[in-house]
Amino acid sequence: MQRLVRLFPLILLFLFSCNTIPEGSYSNACIDAEIKAELPGMIDQVMKALYKKEVHALEPLLSDALSEDHDMIHEFVEQRTQQLSSSRYQMVDLYYTKHATGDEKVILESPARPNKYSYTIQYTSRSTESAVAICEPDSPTEGDRQWFMMILSKQEAGWKLETIDLGRHLIAGKTAPDYFDWAKEQDKLGHLTNAINSMVMASATSTPAVDYFKYTIQDSMDAYQNDLLERALANYPMPMEISSLPTHPTLFKVMPQRVEEHLCSMVKYRSVINLEDSVALAAENALLHDQIGEIFKGINQGVPYVFYRAYNEISHEGVSVPYYGFVRETKTKLSR
Repeated sequence: MQRLVRLFPLILLFLFSCNTIPEGSYSNACIDAEIKAELPGMIDQVMKALYKKEVHALEPLLSDALSEDHDMIHEFVEQRTQQLSSSRYQMVDLYYTKHATGDEKVILESPARPNKYSYTIQYTSRSTESAVAICEPDSPTEGDRQWFMMILSKQEAGWKLETIDLGRHLIAGKTAPDYFDWAKEQDKLGHLTNAINSMVMASATSTPAVDYFKYTIQDSMDAYQNDLLERALANYPMPMEISSLPTHPTLFKVMPQRVEEHLCSMVKYRSVINLEDSVALAAENALLHDQIGEIFKGINQGVPYVFYRAYNEISHEGVSVPYYGFVRETKTKLSR
């Protein structure tokens, strides 16, 4: 009997350890094994439904609130997942949170990694147990990756999807913090256009879920990009007439143009030459290309090409306007 009395506290401790998870947030290997075993099956089903574009297969996995937004779900499945080439994926990070009550704000910090790549996730838990999964699906394009972010809640019927979103994580093998670093390097060299192009790419890869995911250095990236844009407006007021050329072409936009691992530039301009006169257009463009490095310092350095589009009228976003395109080689073909 005395032996049983001694064992009784140990039995209680064992039962508590196995059946009770203390409140708090856990990531990856620190998640309880039983919980960690439940989530991959649910996530697999979501990824397969998205890959096959099967809304009906996704619907049973959705929370009641998400199920009510039919238009958003259909748009997400049919349009946002066009580049999904398979249902295979890698789990980047997995989080589990337990609260005494639902409707509590959750703030998660990424597991240990170099500081510039660290991030936070914020959301409101809709139940006493919630999870966040960041998944990286296989990509057919070398160096390009997307991240899916899912927020799930555990309900009486099991795990349900509360939120799903995706965004570009890598372009040409670089993340938003990588492009931020490269922009600052180019800025120090006086290559303002290259720096701006790089920050455009940083913005394109900054988050898989705008309302929930944020790099720790995001505020610094935003402030730096705003500073760049202010300097660009002061140094390169658009439209910009190039009076040194006989035909006075008018530049109105410079934007990044990716070529494999290189980040080149696309220069758009208005020409008075009819687009059907390809010979005269080519002659004008050759002269423009000869001066482009003086107009935009560094735009033709460290990249294999500069791209051009000649228009007879200034184009605007969302409006299709005819143009004639040129690709000009640069004298330097240094890789980044």
